[in-house]
Amino acid sequence: LLEKDKSIDMSLVVTGSHLIKNKNSSFTEIKRQKFKSKKILKIHFKNENLGDTLNIFSKSIVKFKKTYEKIRPDLILILGDRFEIFASALSAFFYRIPIAHIHGGEVTSGAMDDSIRHSITKISNLHFVTNKENYKRVNQLGENNKNIFLVGSLSSENIKKSKFLKKKELEKKFNIKFKNKNLLITFHPVTLQKDFGKKDFKK
Repeated sequence: LLEKDKSIDMSLVVTGSHLIKNKNSSFTEIKRQKFKSKKILKIHFKNENLGDTLNIFSKSIVKFKKTYEKIRPDLILILGDRFEIFASALSAFFYRIPIAHIHGGEVTSGAMDDSIRHSITKISNLHFVTNKENYKRVNQLGENNKNIFLVGSLSSENIKKSKFLKKKELEKKFNIKFKNKNLLITFHPVTLQKDFGKKDFKK
């Protein structure tokens, strides 16, 4: 939609886990979209210890700096709380490039995501939040309510447009056989714990 808007000259910077290549990856979807202006910014993930994460993070800041020098954006639009997104925000902040942040004010208990997300909020200029509670939280962080916009969730918008698979199609795709009752369990890694919460998951 942004690319179709003639008043906007959009450049897409693709990085992080988007570059993991498989048939269902977001990278495959991005290639299919055929954006006119697209920069691939490779970040090599090697998370064997905390030092690896810091090395990747510091290198990412420099990579974004070089990217911004090439495309010279008037504004960057970023989503979420991943460390490579934090690197992009820090580069923009020190280059005095305004930042628009999506999904600020959210809470992920027990994860470092919270600290990263709130840090991004503090250096952003415009905030697009999903609900009233998150609006209030961003405002409590000291952000001007004139710059906070309650817009809802991108995931909800995607669900509206999604074509749902039938039961047999799901069974075939994931090589499973549904029973009368089925449970789908997700577990978010507790990144502030040494074992990422594996002990709790086993329980």
